[in-house]
Amino acid sequence: MKFYIDIHTHPSIKPYGQSYLVNNENSRYFNSYDQSSKACIWFKDYISKSDKFVENILGVSCYTQSDLYSSKMGGVKVLVASLYPIEKEFFITKQNLPENISKYLGDWFTHVSKARIEDIVSEEFNYWKDLNEEMQFMQLLNDKIPTKGTSKYKIIKSYTEIDEKDTDIVYVVLSIEGAHVFCEGNDTSDPNNFKNIEANIAYMKNSWPQQPFFITLGHHFYNGMCSHAESLPKSLQSLVDQTENMQKPIENGKYINQLGYKTINALLSKNNGPQILVDVKHLCAKGREELYKYYEVAHPSTPIIYSHGGVAGNDTDKQMFFKSELNLNDVDIYHICKSNGLIGLEIDQRIMGYNSSKSTVDRTLIWASEPFKTKRSIQKEWAKILWNNLIYVAEYCYKNIDPKNPWANICIGSDYDGIINPLNEFRSIETLPMLQIALVDLLNDYWAKPNSVIPKNTVGDAQSVIDGIMFHNAFEFMKKNFIGKVKQVIA
Repeated sequence: MKFYIDIHTHPSIKPYGQSYLVNNENSRYFNSYDQSSKACIWFKDYISKSDKFVENILGVSCYTQSDLYSSKMGGVKVLVASLYPIEKEFFITKQNLPENISKYLGDWFTHVSKARIEDIVSEEFNYWKDLNEEMQFMQLLNDKIPTKGTSKYKIIKSYTEIDEKDTDIVYVVLSIEGAHVFCEGNDTSDPNNFKNIEANIAYMKNSWPQQPFFITLGHHFYNGMCSHAESLPKSLQSLVDQTENMQKPIENGKYINQLGYKTINALLSKNNGPQILVDVKHLCAKGREELYKYYEVAHPSTPIIYSHGGVAGNDTDKQMFFKSELNLNDVDIYHICKSNGLIGLEIDQRIMGYNSSKSTVDRTLIWASEPFKTKRSIQKEWAKILWNNLIYVAEYCYKNIDPKNPWANICIGSDYDGIINPLNEFRSIETLPMLQIALVDLLNDYWAKPNSVIPKNTVGDAQSVIDGIMFHNAFEFMKKNFIGKVKQVIA
């Protein structure tokens, strides 16, 4: 059996939100131990025809994508689970809609429950407290078999805990999306809410049962630290406003302010506990460039990670990409790969460029023609959307960084159960084996062409290369960078 690593998922968002609906005098998490409950991280919500129809028309997923059952069935050996206290701005509408309507729309987009949304928008909400509670939620079934279940997951703090021979355990690595999580309150514009940030980072490194592997500095909304990229789908932008300090300098011409750099240094320091890497996803393009220059001076040997996304391409590309600051440009690819970093490809139609390269007519024709094609050819056609991003990165690396192994820095960062519209044939993490088969076919097609940029069998045959992208590249990166607590050497 082949194994897979997905470096960016959100398996806890929906069940953690659903746990707010439990009204039990003994425990809010009473149903979270039961695999048949929506409040359980193992709950599998099977995809119906109506789910597919809604997703195809509106781009909203009404089912679970990265639950632990799907992960186990999909052969996922290591799942990087991103903790994410949802930003309150998601549920503040531009139109100042009535509270009940706002909560209904918010729940429809996120499926976290109206009770969860009510908590997030309350005056008492505290991002730092909520982060710790979501971490504790992940611990409920850590190394335990759920009621009505047969398997278990194990949260780890070092790659050394992974047993490649054990086929029954899903190893979970924690990450965090958005440094707003260090805000001790619900107002990230108030510096007083970050007065304990260094102490809280040290607490997370040393007092949590398992420390996170990496953290994104920014996310969808301004968090008092950095300028973010435009990231929300147009349908959601019509409801909520993410433009405050978006893609603009925020302090003395800089895109990352002093609080942001304090956070970066505390995360990367090895003097306050295990190093936690900084994920550059969601920073605006100039903010990323600013950070690369800072790394060259302050953290020259630290790898750069971009956990989930695609490429923006360039003006001469015939292939259409999602040309957004959210995606990687050539400068990004150079610095990330030169640092021996990691790029996770997101399994999302918009981010991979499908929406921008296909008209409504094109999409309708694709759907209409599918009944007359084999399943494998359909999967290959949908996988090609991700392949275009993959081969762009690989060819750039071959020409500019490392012709011996241009694939080494590429892996999967699906963003399943984030706010994504996944590629139709790969709607959940359970489909990673089919994605792998389709990518092998596409690489063989690429090498069958007479003028392929990367020569045939560079770093092995097609199967070996795609095995690297689906598992080995990320695993090798973990071996070098996810080593847990190490004894400090005092000079």
